[in-house]
Amino acid sequence: MSYSYNRSFGESVSENSTYDFVLGRTRDGNSVVKLIEEFELNDQVLFGVLQLNFKDTEVDDEITSIFYSKELGVVKLVFDNGNSFSII
Repeated sequence: MSYSYNRSFGESVSENSTYDFVLGRTRDGNSVVKLIEEFELNDQVLFGVLQLNFKDTEVDDEITSIFYSKELGVVKLVFDNGNSFSII
């Protein structure tokens, strides 16, 4: 999984990480990935959600965690400043 975005004042932030389902771990040192068997989000239970926690953040509003559901794709983002955004 990889993501990139451009911030309104022109600074670009990019992070990436790869999770190997066969080995059950990341292929790089950029993040820690955890498989959550049952994840509750906004009164819904999702099964098989990957939580990617990026290790190094440089700016206050950078994405630090991504929650990825096998069924729905990205369902939640958590930012370095404590804010979060849920898709469902």
